[in-house]
Amino acid sequence: MKPDPPQEAVRSGILRPRDYFYLALLTAGSLAVHGYHPGAEDSEIYIPGIKVLLNPALHPFGREFFATHARMTLFPNLIAASVRLSHLPFDVVILLWHVLSIFLLLLASLQLCRLLFAETCAHWAAVSLLAALLTLPVAGTALYIVDQYLNPRALALFAAIFATSAALERKYVRMGLWIVFAAAIHPLMFVFAASWIFFLVAVRRFSFSPVSALSVLPVGLSIKYPSPAYREAVQKLPYFFLLRWQWYEWLGIFAPLAILYGFSRLARKQGLANLEVVCRAMIPFGLFYFVLEVIFTVPDRLLALALYQPLRSLQLVYVLLILTCAGCSGNGC
Repeated sequence: MKPDPPQEAVRSGILRPRDYFYLALLTAGSLAVHGYHPGAEDSEIYIPGIKVLLNPALHPFGREFFATHARMTLFPNLIAASVRLSHLPFDVVILLWHVLSIFLLLLASLQLCRLLFAETCAHWAAVSLLAALLTLPVAGTALYIVDQYLNPRALALFAAIFATSAALERKYVRMGLWIVFAAAIHPLMFVFAASWIFFLVAVRRFSFSPVSALSVLPVGLSIKYPSPAYREAVQKLPYFFLLRWQWYEWLGIFAPLAILYGFSRLARKQGLANLEVVCRAMIPFGLFYFVLEVIFTVPDRLLALALYQPLRSLQLVYVLLILTCAGCSGNGC
């Protein structure tokens, strides 16, 4: 049996060939457990946007149904280009991108865990638990951590995790490139990723408390009163409105933040500086978007802003919570 690599190599993020092999096994196992449903849910928006780039004769009318989303992102262009270059069947390319997005999320998580925890078993415990919980519902947002089909949110998510590692290592050029990638793939999830990096850097550099860090990020909104048609349509989507969430969905907002606060104190006692910073930064990040959710969905005047669903930022919180819980168990905290 080969000895474990030196601790310096582990913490520097150097990956060995067998690490990639283990990640591939976890990816395959995750796909087998969670399944693959290429035409489900949001695919009705994303797939047509890709196909019409490959064949402009498709969808001669009614393109506005998916064009609103497609023109705001390079995601359809990226997938369509890969179909043209690979000459593989469309359905095969879509599946391969889905598998790749899971693999890259697990890879990004492994690299991050090497910065958060000292023990190798903690790294793999965290990544394995994440692979097992990819379809965990994110509070009342109607999101999973990763959907069971190709979705640009998954690509933006692994970019956010890679950017987190770069921020902790103070490699700001690499961090910026990952944020730019997220912006090109999913503009809304990019906002969450960029603001998360802001809180992370602010808490680390200026030692802000979780509450005082909220005051650094200004908010200014101006919105036109929504039309009656919009108001009628949006009422059919209860997950848009915080006051229509169930009590256990509210618990899904605050319980992760409370748990992360507890882990931040534990990390300080254990001397895990990076873990402490990440846990502390997640608290103002989560509270900030909770306040935005209240502003966006409670006042009738701002009903049009419900579309942006600020609490979808909890996707990042849940990923880091899973990594923290499993990593601390494996690290012997």
